Amino acid sequence: MEKFIPFTMRGGYHRQFERLQHGSMIVTQYKTRFVDLARHAVILLPTGKERVGRFIVGITLGIRLQMDKDNGDDISFQKAAEITRRIEIIRSQDREAVSEKWPHHFGGFGRASSGGRGSFGELNT
Repeated sequence: MEKFIPFTMRGGYHRQFERLQHGSMIVTQYKTRFVDLARHAVILLPTGKERVGRFIVGITLGIRLQMDKDNGDDISFQKAAEITRRIEIIRSQDREAVSEKWPHHFGGFGRASSGGRGSFGELNT
């Protein structure tokens, strides 16, 4: 495959891969992008363990910390991607549950006029 991609494009893919972060993508999108770019970065990740490590480094901190707590160092890429996806789903469900508990309206100023009176019923002049 390397011989069909111009050298300048390969360098661009390498740079994209090195900077790839989970960020605002969902885990499935991040995994797809990671796999696509990793094909061009075989030299950077010669072993499966290094590939898994790079995948995890690009994941957002909250998910990465949960993965570190729940898993050892010796897992496959597919297992790491699946665990990451599950953590993302659970975190999303937790956020939804919390948002359902919060009121959907916020305090503030009512629409009724104070009639020119201050907070203690005194006439403002």
